Amino acid sequence: MKYLFLFLLSMCCAVTAAQTPEASISTDRPSVGSGADLVPPHHSQIESGFGLCRSEGSNNFDFPEMLLRYGLSSRFEFRLNTPNAHLEPSSPAFHEDIALGVKMRLGSETAKWPAALQLSLQVPTGSPELTAARTNPAASFIVSKSLTSRLSSSWTNTLAAVSSVPLPDRRFFVQSAGDVGWAWTARLNSFAEFAPFFDQGELGYGYTADAGVTWLARKNVQLDGRIGTTRAGGVSSLLLSVGYSIRR
Repeated sequence: MKYLFLFLLSMCCAVTAAQTPEASISTDRPSVGSGADLVPPHHSQIESGFGLCRSEGSNNFDFPEMLLRYGLSSRFEFRLNTPNAHLEPSSPAFHEDIALGVKMRLGSETAKWPAALQLSLQVPTGSPELTAARTNPAASFIVSKSLTSRLSSSWTNTLAAVSSVPLPDRRFFVQSAGDVGWAWTARLNSFAEFAPFFDQGELGYGYTADAGVTWLARKNVQLDGRIGTTRAGGVSSLLLSVGYSIRR
C-alpha cells in the first residue's frame, strides 16, 4: 500500500508541476542508457513510471521506478533512486535498495561530443530477497552526439559492483548501451537501443534490446513508453513500461 501511495503522490506532484512553465526537458528514462545532459542549476526533476516484465509465463510489475534529480551547478547534479517495488500476483511485494549519486559534466557545454560521468552507491535498504549484501559502487561514462537536426546518438558504459544476501561476495556487472534517437517533431521523439551486458554471477552474458517514444506534453512534462526484450541465463523476457518526467 505504501508503494501505491508513493506512486500516486508522485503523480500529484506531476500535475502540480505542470502548472509552472519551464524549459523543455531532457530525461534519463525510459532507456537503459543515460543522457549526457544535466538538470539545470537549482531545478529539480522527477522521473517515474510503471513497468511489466513477463518471463516464462509469469508477470512481474514494478513501480514507481522513481529517480529524483537536482541541479547543483552547471557541472553537477544530485541523484536519488527511491526504492522500487516488485509485485507478482501470487507473491508479497518486494522492494529494492535506494541509490545515491551524482552526475558530472565533462568538458564544456558546447563540446562536439558532450560527455558525463555518473557515480552512485547502492545502499542496502530493500527486502531480503532483493537487497544488496553490502554498499555497492557503480560508475557510468556517457557520451552523446547530435548527428543532424533530427538524428542523435548516445553511448553509456557502466561498471558496477553487485552483491546479494545469497551471494554476499562482490562481483562485477558490465554493460554498454548504444542508443539512436530520431526527432519526429519538436515534441515527439523515438529511440532504439541495444545494451549487451556481462554479470560475473549467475546471469553471465546477456543483452537488452528495446525501443520507445517520448512526448513532450507540456514544456516541463514529458510522457514516455517503451517495449523490449532481455535475454539472460538462457531465458528471454518481455519488457513494457510507461512513465512520465517533470521538472520544476
